[in-house]
Amino acid sequence: MTHDHPHPEVSIRIGHAADAPAMGAVHAAAWRAAYADALPEQLLGTMDDDSFDAGWRSLFDEPPTPRHRVLVACEADQVVGLSVVGPSDDGDGDESTALVDLLAVHPAACRRGHGSRLLNATAELARTSGWERLTHWVYSEDVQTRDFLVDAGFALDGATRELAPDGHGSVLREVRLVTSLSAPTAGQD
Repeated sequence: MTHDHPHPEVSIRIGHAADAPAMGAVHAAAWRAAYADALPEQLLGTMDDDSFDAGWRSLFDEPPTPRHRVLVACEADQVVGLSVVGPSDDGDGDESTALVDLLAVHPAACRRGHGSRLLNATAELARTSGWERLTHWVYSEDVQTRDFLVDAGFALDGATRELAPDGHGSVLREVRLVTSLSAPTAGQD
């Protein structure tokens, strides 16, 4: 039996300022889903497309460093995922270490390979930019993302940090994962 269901064209490309609204929508939806059980509803309610859109516009207008790059995952012309890579800003990082500032896929587009394609493209971009290691901070309770990264060749390195996103008592504990860029990163989502 054959199925004649169309499969959307999928791609990874460099993100542009014109993508900011779609990136904001992906970012907001991914964070609301990821932190639904960790943050107060009032704070989750502030994670809307417009506020994240403004942040993305700002990133394109004034990148944190000249080495920062944004990649987007697309289904046809629709942005469904994104990643940001740049120099590590960790106290123990060095010039050979890149940081994945963000890796996110819209919840409605998960389990279609976008995360794996983004991660592989991000690792390749970091590798060709001269970095030797790649790190990524993950919410400690996000077992799915942590397992995804471990399956892709990352490992916990023992570093942790705490963030207070609302300034009123909510604390998120994050763990750091790291991988060498000497071999291609693989994974599946």
